[in-house]
Amino acid sequence: MAQDQAQIKGLRQSSLIFTGALLPDIGKVVLDQFVKSAIDQILIRVKTQNITFRKAEHQVLGFDHAQVGSLLAKNWHLPPLLQCIIRYYHTPSDAKGCFLEASIVNLADAVYRKIAVGLGLDGPSYPEDDRVTGSIGLNESEIQGVIDGFGMKMERVNALFAGGNHR
Repeated sequence: MAQDQAQIKGLRQSSLIFTGALLPDIGKVVLDQFVKSAIDQILIRVKTQNITFRKAEHQVLGFDHAQVGSLLAKNWHLPPLLQCIIRYYHTPSDAKGCFLEASIVNLADAVYRKIAVGLGLDGPSYPEDDRVTGSIGLNESEIQGVIDGFGMKMERVNALFAGGNHR
């Protein structure tokens, strides 16, 4: 979905944006391995304090999964743009050097949450920022086209896993 948005915008880095949309939660994988015991505390704070998962991570751990993911990307020598997308996809307004790319991944992530694709433990606990959505410059029909295209791609993937040969 992010790559489709990037292509509509004519961005040359659409493949990096696609990769950024696949890897933003890589930090959660690491946190799950090393601070698994903290997840209950984080989820309780999300529910009882009505705060975002990231804010609860900060309260409990002192850092969040996006920061961890960005450090991983840096240690893996991934391109700086990809490091930036991973770090700021939840907060594109804070991004220096990747605002548009992080905004595109942010919008794709928001759409995934709305259609309940790949919801993790943090579920829908991230607020949407209309300024970010507006800054991308896609109109409603373009966004709907991206969503419809994603639906068709998912149908093909489901057919593959079901053993069908759907083209």
